[in-house]
Amino acid sequence: MCLNGDEYGARAFAGIYNCDPTLKSQHQPKSTQKLLLPTIPKSWPFMSGPFELEQYDETAHRWILQRGAACSRCRSKKQKCDAQRPVCGRCNRVGAGADCVYDSTPRHSRLQALRRRLRDLENQIQASAMPSLDIPARMVKLLVNEPIPPRAPLLSLDRNPALLECWWEEDEIPLPMKQCLLALFIQHRRPMGLEFNVSRLREQAFLPSDHSSALHPAFLNAIYMLACHFDPEHLSIYELAFLKRTLKSLHKALETVDRLLDFVRASVLTGLFYYYKGRWPEGHLHTSAAARFAIGCGLHKITPQNPSVSGLLNPPKDSIELGDRIHTFWFLFIVDRGGSLWSGFPPSLTDEEIETAWPRPTEDYEKGDIWGGKYASIHCFLTDDPRTICQPSDTIFCQRVKGVVLIERAARFMKQSTHGKHRSS
Repeated sequence: MCLNGDEYGARAFAGIYNCDPTLKSQHQPKSTQKLLLPTIPKSWPFMSGPFELEQYDETAHRWILQRGAACSRCRSKKQKCDAQRPVCGRCNRVGAGADCVYDSTPRHSRLQALRRRLRDLENQIQASAMPSLDIPARMVKLLVNEPIPPRAPLLSLDRNPALLECWWEEDEIPLPMKQCLLALFIQHRRPMGLEFNVSRLREQAFLPSDHSSALHPAFLNAIYMLACHFDPEHLSIYELAFLKRTLKSLHKALETVDRLLDFVRASVLTGLFYYYKGRWPEGHLHTSAAARFAIGCGLHKITPQNPSVSGLLNPPKDSIELGDRIHTFWFLFIVDRGGSLWSGFPPSLTDEEIETAWPRPTEDYEKGDIWGGKYASIHCFLTDDPRTICQPSDTIFCQRVKGVVLIERAARFMKQSTHGKHRSS
């Protein structure tokens, strides 16, 4: 089978995001396109289930990897593992990728156990009216009024949409729901092609809304929207509502010129959400807007000589924030190039205007090791020097970015070759 450049790019991008390239030809009627989101096909290969890779240790007051989530090599050596797929960061750095194997049968997570427990409690409440089941009235009242525990699934919400009226008009969503959605988003960040300092994001997400370091509502609502997307069985009914909240907050962020880095991140997530749903024009619109503002903020020119480019953003507070800015730009790059390959729209960023250094592990930014001793970016990668193709310090995220660069180049050359043949004939 012979593919042209557009078909090759669409299939390649589908491989990156584990989605169906045939969605490109599926469009909704114009009468419903702006009102309803397209139905997610049953064949859509989502990340399987709500298996949590991390859990909170109440004793140590920190987040730790779920038991059994580390690779076999790190478990045997009793070393810390980041559980990146297909090769974790530690095995990748020491060149032991062949020994980095994960258990194909994930253990039941705390989230799944809570779901089963909640189902049991609901069944007990529903059966309380039966004479054969003698449950004290006080116990039934406690079960009904008991708040959903942190990080628990929202099964009672998806069965009772009327409960939305209790909080939907408020600026803040209930804490248990917020914790659950944030955990889902963090769990699925890498399949999206997104990386950030998890501890910093968790800290900022729960700050008071009037705090100077709090996340902008646009970014928070975009996080909740993508989290609902990754749990379609229970949370898909909230996608459109969170989309409306995100769009409203994006407009407000522009009006007040407030936290533009969060505006860029929220715009990229919104564009990716539209791409997931097969709505190419809206996806391209938000991604292009994010690209223009990223350039205005100087995110495309973060170098050792000029780490704090003068633009619409204040200088970063520390190396962690600088690392998040670098990761934000390359996430935008992945979505922009990937969306261009998938939809056929032109990319918003060109190779020639990009100078930002390749992303490094988040642990390096925590230590202040921002550049790794040697600056390298996309213009070095596209030279003939083989040493610039893959570095030992490259993370999975960095290799993914380089893969998108090569796929986009290959698709472009195939398209030019096809057009050249048509002209000659």
